[in-house]
Amino acid sequence: MYAQLYFSDALETVLAWNLPDDLLPIAMSEQIKLLAGFDVEAPWIDNFD
Repeated sequence: MYAQLYFSDALETVLAWNLPDDLLPIAMSEQIKLLAGFDVEAPWIDNFD
């Protein structure tokens, strides 16, 4: 997967939002998807287990 290409940009953006620690993984996942050009209207399953 190409998520590594967007990780640093997503991390910089998400950390600027000052979110609680428990929301960081979700925000990172969503921001990486936006940067990678995923269709935000399409259903997507995140497997954090």
